[in-house]
Amino acid sequence: MSAENKPELKLYYLRPGFELIEPHEVEQRQEALSRFGPDHPLFVNEAWKLSPTLAVKHGINVKFREAQNMLFIEQNTTIPVPKVYAVYSHLTPERIDYTEDDEKTYYEETYIFMELLPGATVNKSWDQWDQATRLNVQNELKDYVEQLRRIPEGGYIGSLNHGPVADWLLDKADNHGPFDS
Repeated sequence: MSAENKPELKLYYLRPGFELIEPHEVEQRQEALSRFGPDHPLFVNEAWKLSPTLAVKHGINVKFREAQNMLFIEQNTTIPVPKVYAVYSHLTPERIDYTEDDEKTYYEETYIFMELLPGATVNKSWDQWDQATRLNVQNELKDYVEQLRRIPEGGYIGSLNHGPVADWLLDKADNHGPFDS
């Protein structure tokens, strides 16, 4: 794709002080990146480690609302979530080979740059912990759920900021909401 046909970035969020990494830079660096293993919760959605403290999650199924939720939780609770540094989308060609006569189909691909938190997941560590540690983890999780339940309802059924319902059951529906409750 020539420079004049380069799809523009649609910037949704940029944390002050973070230097934006463009899609072509991410693509170039991916060869040298270590991909999260299949037992890691980020594996499914194309998450890549860019440095010891930075990860990027991108793809056509990655949505800005995921980053919005992380930012909301960071700002309204004490639940530890990765800091979101930047979110943007751009049009990317369908990933198949084309001849010169073919018309390319473009898809919106979203990139979420976030803090890479150290540590192991609960499911990997649970069997190694003693009873006291397990109880502490259970109490922390209980506190997180209680914090989420204390968030005032918005008077509608949908996502943040009166967005649509994000539920696979409604994928083929004409109306995704939001719905009055």
